[in-house]
Amino acid sequence: GPSQSQPVGGCMDVRMVPQPVGRGDTFRVELNAERAWTGKLRITDVSGRTLDARALDLPPANGALHLTAPPQSGIYFLEFTGDSGYGKVIKLVVR
Repeated sequence: GPSQSQPVGGCMDVRMVPQPVGRGDTFRVELNAERAWTGKLRITDVSGRTLDARALDLPPANGALHLTAPPQSGIYFLEFTGDSGYGKVIKLVVR
C-alpha cells in the first residue's frame, strides 16, 4: 500500500504513575520517544484554563518528568505539543 509519512517524533509513548494521583502529590510522566522531542507541555483543567505550561526538550528513548498535581480534585489534561506539530493529550485524575 502507500507509505505513510511519519511526523518527526511521531511515535511517543506516554505513561503516568501513579494514576489517580493525590492532590498536590508528585507524579511521574514516563516518555518513550523514538527520537529526541522538543515542544511544550500545558496542564489544563476541564474548562480549558491553563494551570502550568513549560517547554520540554526530551532525549530519545526514555525520559521522565516529575510534576506536582494540582491542589484540587478533578480531571485535568496534560497536552504535549511538539515543535514538529505532533501532539498528545493525557488525562490526569486527581482525587
